Amino acid sequence: MTRFEVLTPEEVRRFEREAIKQFTHDKNAHPHVESKAGSPVLARFKSVFPFDLFPDELIVEEKRIIWIKRFGPGMCEVITLAPVDINRIEASAGPIFGHLHIAIPRHDIEIIVERLKRKEAFRARDLIEGLMDAAREGVKIEGDTPEEKVEFLIKLAHVETNHR
Repeated sequence: MTRFEVLTPEEVRRFEREAIKQFTHDKNAHPHVESKAGSPVLARFKSVFPFDLFPDELIVEEKRIIWIKRFGPGMCEVITLAPVDINRIEASAGPIFGHLHIAIPRHDIEIIVERLKRKEAFRARDLIEGLMDAAREGVKIEGDTPEEKVEFLIKLAHVETNHR
C-alpha cells in the first residue's frame, strides 16, 4: 500500500494557484484555443464581470477572431472565424456599457458580446473592420509590435474609399 506524500504549504499554494488559473482561464492562452503560428494576439475584449456572471471573451488575432461564450463554471463554446467570413460588424453603447454584434451569414452564426466597456466595444469594432478590410483588399498589415499593428488596422478602418 502506498502512502500519501506530505506537501509543504508552499507546494499546496502553488497547486491551488495553478488549479484556479485553469478554472478561470487566466493563463496566457485559453485551454480550448490552440495558438496559431504567424497569428499573434492583437487584442482581447471581455465582458465586465460583476454584470455578466460568466463573461464572454473576444480574442482578435492577426489572422482570426476567437469568440469564447461561457455558460457556467468550466463550460464554454469556442468559435473561430476568419476575417473574410464576417459580413458586418456593429457596435452600440449606452451610458455605461456597449455591445458588439458580428454577423456571419455563410455559417448562420451571430455573435453578440454584451456588457463591454464603451470604449472597448468601439475599439473592437474598428479593429475587426480593419482586419476585414485588410483581408478583402489584400493589404499587408504593417507594424513590428502588436500595438503598431492595432493602430494600423484602426486607421485602415477609418479610411474612406470612393466608389465611382
